[in-house]
Amino acid sequence: MARESGNAPHLWYRAAALLKQVHGPALFLVGLTLLHAATTGSAYAAEGSGIFEDAACTLLDDVLTKDFGATLSAIAGLLAIMASVVGSFKAAWALVFVTVGTFIFPNIVGEMFTLGCGGGGP
Repeated sequence: MARESGNAPHLWYRAAALLKQVHGPALFLVGLTLLHAATTGSAYAAEGSGIFEDAACTLLDDVLTKDFGATLSAIAGLLAIMASVVGSFKAAWALVFVTVGTFIFPNIVGEMFTLGCGGGGP
C-alpha cells in the first residue's frame, strides 16, 4: 500500500501533463461538435418562401417603430452623451448612428425593398 500511495503524485503529474498537451485540440473538437450540432437544424429553416419579408415586416412594424425602438434610441442617446463626456468620441458617433438609425429604418427599408407590410412598402 505504501508503494501505491508513493506513486499517486506521479500519476497526477502525468495526467496533468497529458491534459496540458491535449486540452487545446480537445476543446477545439468539443467546440466544433457543439457548433455543428447547433447549426445543422437551423440551416434547414430558411427553405420557406417569404422568410425575409416576414422578418423585415416584424422588425419594421412591431419592434423598431414602437416602444423598443424608442427605448433603444433613448438609451443610445444617453450613452452617446456619456461617451462624449469621457472622451470616447468614436463610440459617441456610433451610438448617435444607432439612435438615428432606429428612426430612419422604415424609410431605408421602404426605399431598398418592396415589402407588403405597413411602414416599409412604397
